[in-house]
Amino acid sequence: MLSSTLAENVDRPVAPDGAVAAARSSLARHAIALLALYGLVSLLFPPTVSLGSDVGGRVSGVALLADTGTVDVGYWAEALDPDGSLHPIYGALPIGDGWVAVTSLPMLVVAAPLYDLGGLRLALLVPMLGGVATALAAAALARRLGDPTGVFAFWVTGVATASAVYSLAFWEHSIGLAAMAWAIVGVVDAVGAPTETRRSAVRIAGLAGAAGIGFGVAATMRQEALVYGFCSGIVLGAGLVFGRRRPVAAMAAGAAMSLGCLAVIAANSALERAVIGSGIRVTRSADVASTAGSTLGERLNDAAITTFLPTGSLEPAGVLLAALALVGLVRATLVARRGGDIRPPLVLAVFVFAMLVVDLAVNGRMFVASVMFTAPLAVVGATSGWFDRRSRPVLAIALLGFPMVWAVQYTGGLAAQWGGRYLLASAWALVVIASAAGTGTMRSLVRSVAVLGAVMTAIGVAWTVERSRSLDAAHAELAALDSVVVFESIVEPREAGMAAVDQRWLVAAGPEMRAEAADVVLRSGEDRFVFVQVGLGPADPVAFPGFVAVDQSFVPYVSGFDYRLTTYERT
Repeated sequence: MLSSTLAENVDRPVAPDGAVAAARSSLARHAIALLALYGLVSLLFPPTVSLGSDVGGRVSGVALLADTGTVDVGYWAEALDPDGSLHPIYGALPIGDGWVAVTSLPMLVVAAPLYDLGGLRLALLVPMLGGVATALAAAALARRLGDPTGVFAFWVTGVATASAVYSLAFWEHSIGLAAMAWAIVGVVDAVGAPTETRRSAVRIAGLAGAAGIGFGVAATMRQEALVYGFCSGIVLGAGLVFGRRRPVAAMAAGAAMSLGCLAVIAANSALERAVIGSGIRVTRSADVASTAGSTLGERLNDAAITTFLPTGSLEPAGVLLAALALVGLVRATLVARRGGDIRPPLVLAVFVFAMLVVDLAVNGRMFVASVMFTAPLAVVGATSGWFDRRSRPVLAIALLGFPMVWAVQYTGGLAAQWGGRYLLASAWALVVIASAAGTGTMRSLVRSVAVLGAVMTAIGVAWTVERSRSLDAAHAELAALDSVVVFESIVEPREAGMAAVDQRWLVAAGPEMRAEAADVVLRSGEDRFVFVQVGLGPADPVAFPGFVAVDQSFVPYVSGFDYRLTTYERT
């Protein structure tokens, strides 16, 4: 049943009249407006944007590439800790004559000239353009699903999903998502293309090859791109083989998609070897693949956090809120399809979101890690997509992506992210399906739920602004200390970005690393150091062999927490 529905031609909208054609041609103006909006919002941030520790690593990477032509973050204690187990920038590896902490190079290469001209604020133009390109892909896909202009899908994607949050941070998510989004558009075109002539088969192979290039570009920055490329290949192959009875066209399309993807990955490896001296992305992909399916309980927990839960844990209250929100959104969608009264189930969903907003306001703005609560239209799209045959190929790609990403995504710490960052492509596709949905009651529901998404996106941006300002000030104070600084957390110093480069910082998470850090400090000739922990108040100092705690002070962190600074002196 599924394979046959995937094979049906994707209906194209009737040729637009003059007004609709004018609206479609105005997308360029909409794109400029969205980019300007991103630029204005970015002025609220300090020069660095602390959306996560990975952002700090990218910031230091682009700054070094612009200033020195390398991505060598250095290591002051290299002679005392040659394997880098205490290196303050998590993930830094000794490669060649330097220390490399970047995991993706293309965005840094593109952004380095911009950074050289205007610092990080100008370099942020790269992820902003990624967000605009993602919104344009949403408009293109919405038109293929029946919306004559796609303008509504453009703005929903641009301001009411996690894409907006990631477009304002120096991270590859928005660019990788844009590449995957346009690749999915190409797959949809290939699924719906005629197959009667040899020229048609060539066109399908060309579309598949272009989609493969898109997934390859995304894979140089985002590991999950390979998952969505695989899912898209399954959908395209199923449509051509089982529904259209065109196995030769399917094989040609599969080969073209694979070659397109592999060509980009090979080119990226060559770039890495030229700039860094080693291929880092392929190794990273292999490491991720080797962990697939491990620690099943932890993976199920992380899947719930990144997909459904309003909070970062499986606490009963959060599970109940998630269940109520899911029931309300699904029920409202089914009622809207019949033209019924959507107010009771919609009120239930709005009530749950209101409770979450109040909780975030009272307890301090924090990360909301799930797709459902940052892109509630995804639930509407997943529920309504089966009823429109034009949406089924897109729906299949999105839904297949969920369990496959759950199986291979990094485990642990996924509560400290916004909107399920490994599932952005699935969320994007489902939101576009909903945005292109019908008229009447369904359209009213979509617009109402889009408002919920916009509110949550605004909270995400506000939280990122607050977090960035607090961390920027805290890291400046730590960088000004005239002492060796040892961090308990492996992610905190990397989040400092360039503030962590050329500093006498170390990481010591656990007793064994603390003993090693104490030994490094002693052998470096220092008589004192400062140990940094994240906490809520005074605490008994931990033990460092050869040192004794003599003082404790505090630097404001975020959400009511502090950096607890304990000064140790040689005994």
